[in-house]
Amino acid sequence: MTFGESRDVEGDSLSYEVEIYTDARMTNRVFYEEGLVSESGKITFDAGILAKGVYYWRARAFDGEDYGSWSGTRVINVADEAVRRVNGRKVQ
Repeated sequence: MTFGESRDVEGDSLSYEVEIYTDARMTNRVFYEEGLVSESGKITFDAGILAKGVYYWRARAFDGEDYGSWSGTRVINVADEAVRRVNGRKVQ
């Protein structure tokens, strides 16, 4: 999965954290990763193999001292369990 990078008003380098949940209330977290960095203006992460279903995710930036606000909640719809591509690679 990929999302665009943020800008720090002080020009600090940013890293990102991502959370994925199975419910819209965001109470059942199934994935968490921190320390993600931008590559060519995009942040890409491998959420592993999610089972078929609907998931909710959000991200936020960290400049080494302060966290930004969480992004708005976004939806992932995993429709096929057989073969998917994650970061351009086929996964089973």
